Amino acid sequence: MKPTSSTNYVIGAGYVDDCFVLAANYVTSYSYSAGTTPPVLSHAFMLQIGLRTIATSSTAAGPSGLAY
Repeated sequence: MKPTSSTNYVIGAGYVDDCFVLAANYVTSYSYSAGTTPPVLSHAFMLQIGLRTIATSSTAAGPSGLAY
């Protein structure tokens, strides 16, 4: 194991056509350092909705709340 490392696991699904985008992802991240510090686990859910001719918007939610 490296002295400091991070591991990410991502699962997601989406739909894209000529005018519309819809995607959702779930991310789990483990960060750890060598020594006696326990690993840090974080989870996030990301959602993307877009009308390709107008705009695209994304948001993510994690342990500290929503991020736009």
